[in-house]
Amino acid sequence: MFNNLRIDKNRTAIIENGVKYTYDDLEKYSLRITDNIKTRFLVLFMCDNSYDALAAYYGFINKKIVVMLVKTVNDMNYLQTIMNAYHPNYIYCPAEIQVDADWVSDFGSYRLYQLNNKSMKMFDELAVLLSTSGSTGSPRFVRLSYGNLVSNTEQIIDALKIVDHDRVITILPLYYTYGLSIVNTHLYQGASIVLNKYSVMSTKFWDLIREQSVTTFGGVPFTYEYICKRKIKLHEFPSIRYVTQAGGALAGNVLDYFLSKETGVPFIKMYGQVEGTARIAVMPWAFATRKHDSVGKVVKNGKVTIIKENGNVSDCANIKGEICYQGPNVMLGYSYNANDLIKEDECKGSIMTGDIGFLDEEGFLYIIGRKKRFVKVCGERISLDEIENNLKTMSCVCACKGEDNNIKVYLESGDPDTVIHYMVNRLNIQRMYFNIYSVKYLPRNEAGKIKYSSI
Repeated sequence: MFNNLRIDKNRTAIIENGVKYTYDDLEKYSLRITDNIKTRFLVLFMCDNSYDALAAYYGFINKKIVVMLVKTVNDMNYLQTIMNAYHPNYIYCPAEIQVDADWVSDFGSYRLYQLNNKSMKMFDELAVLLSTSGSTGSPRFVRLSYGNLVSNTEQIIDALKIVDHDRVITILPLYYTYGLSIVNTHLYQGASIVLNKYSVMSTKFWDLIREQSVTTFGGVPFTYEYICKRKIKLHEFPSIRYVTQAGGALAGNVLDYFLSKETGVPFIKMYGQVEGTARIAVMPWAFATRKHDSVGKVVKNGKVTIIKENGNVSDCANIKGEICYQGPNVMLGYSYNANDLIKEDECKGSIMTGDIGFLDEEGFLYIIGRKKRFVKVCGERISLDEIENNLKTMSCVCACKGEDNNIKVYLESGDPDTVIHYMVNRLNIQRMYFNIYSVKYLPRNEAGKIKYSSI
């Protein structure tokens, strides 16, 4: 995938702690790391955003070594669950992680271990195993092919007009589909990646943008909520030419901030799922204000169909239903253990996303909520996601859970009376059918998404 002959090997590929590594450096280092690993073996890769990690990923993909991307944790229960299910041949992880396996070699801050597991038969096109949760330790993974990676990488490059002189800074982890797609697109295009260990809440993050002339970054709602709260003006960083956002809906006031002239930098909303490799739709900047609530147009060679509640396909605009996506970036299918790795393409380029939405007259996609995030109150279907999104526009930070006739609103910040007024007067839900709980903070994962199971 990354063996692109048109890329100048003397171009800067990675910048870490001020040190620049060319594409030639990256390729040679990746060959060293993968030298002792046979093609089509399975590597359990506990990854972070470091040069030692990115070089390994680069090498695994190029050598067609199947890579399972997981969170870096020093938790043997977590590791054992995955190893028992998949029987990987190797583990590549930070050196400080304690692993009961045979040491092979050290590579900077990383260490390669070999396990005494037999090689297994795997589908020839299987490239990456990516968790749908990223951090729970669940044995369910998405199976992605080389074709999935290349197609979605090219779709994103086409939509965002990524060029070889772009320089992106990392915010999101490599095992998170959005973070992985940022790495894929910029390495594939011959651009540069600035490896960052700071939070957007640190002044050092913003100093790094200036020092390295960063042109773009991608974040989740939490990223931009903080930037908005601090009134950081992106146009004060002259090198930035655009930023991207995915991972959920933004509060109205936050979105308004980035669409205003005050920030002065194109703000590109995107929509996707790990089952679609990464991105399914991208909002062109020229339409961002006029299509304020939309997530954009479907990526090149992709198609969205709306399936109504009765199972019929909607042929009309503005009809709500479940979003069905078709395209070359659709996953091969799920896996739960090693026996699933031999399976071929089960999805055949089509997935039901589980999201409810509609297409307008011009083909722009709108997301209302998750299919499973609906409850009934007095017989009427209510979207918990829609409640959250509307309360966000009223300066409430909250999460909604519940079941039929019992909605629970967990309020991290905001006025409880505002919630009551909205629920009673706007949604016509009687007070007896919902409860409000004040919480110090809402549990979130590394990507800033709320962990509803932990509330």
